Formats: sequence, C-alpha cells, structure tokens
Amino acid sequence: MAAKVTGTKPAAAPRRTPARQPLGPPPRNAEEAAALRGGPGRARLDGGEDEVMEPGVFGFEPVRLTPVEDETPRVPLFYIADKAYTIPAQVGVEVGLEALHISRTIGMTGAPREEVEGAIYDYIFEATLGPEGYAALRGFRGLRPEDFAKIAAIAYRMTLGALELPKDAATG
Repeated sequence: MAAKVTGTKPAAAPRRTPARQPLGPPPRNAEEAAALRGGPGRARLDGGEDEVMEPGVFGFEPVRLTPVEDETPRVPLFYIADKAYTIPAQVGVEVGLEALHISRTIGMTGAPREEVEGAIYDYIFEATLGPEGYAALRGFRGLRPEDFAKIAAIAYRMTLGALELPKDAATG
C-alpha cells in the first residue's frame, strides 16, 4: 500500500507597503499643474523658483537652432534618357546623422555587414534623390554595375561628408 503525500503551501511572506508621502490635493488649474511638473524657471507651489543656470557656466554657450525652409540648390546625379535626377548640392547634416544612426542601430542587432550597408544606401538614396528619383534608379533596367558604383559613391560621399566639422568648430 502506497503512502499518500499531501502538500501544504509554504506561508507567504508578509507584504510590506512602501512608505508613501501624501500627495495632497490635485491641482485646481493648469498653472498649478504646470508648477507641480516643475522644470527650469518654473514657479513652484511653495512660491519659490527653480534655479536656472546662466549660459556659459559650463564653458560653452548653448547653440540656438532655427528651422529653415528647404531651398537647397540641386545638382544632377544621373540622367535617364534626357531626364536629370538631382540631389542637394549640399546634403544636410541631418541626413548624414540619420545614416550613422541606421548604421549603429542595425549593426547592433548583429546583422551582416552587407545588410547594414544596404540599409544605409537605401536611406541615402531615398533622402537625397527623393522617392521619384530613387524609384527611377531602382526601376532602370539598363543600369550597369560600374554606373551604379559611381552613383552610390557620390551620394555616400556627399551625405557623410556633410558630417565633417570645420577646423575651428571643435574649439568654438
């Protein structure tokens, strides 16, 4: 005759509630809500004001960026028949930075080098040629490898060349 084993649950450890600070009443209006969120230069509910550091305290002045309209002149990169497909004469730094970001994020996944390079070129062509120009290049049945290599090298060099710093920028 086999013995019957009955199990018992181990006693659960007593739960401890973390000490909480009373939240106080909810904000009555948008100003109080903004004050509760805090942040540099915002008034607090206690009537004080957060400290705002003066520019230059850490040895540099903050750079102020202003949005601009895209009026960059364009230059032909290639022709199909007599139609010119153009890229910006000066590729924006943001395009080069995005290409670097793609390289890092896809590269960190352990993807093969060819896959990373393919994603970078795909982005560069789309960003510089635009959707129509890139579609024309992809769809052109007579594209020779040596012509594609020239087009790719120019687009790549112009995109990542946008990231080169002027000699005096680093000391700025």
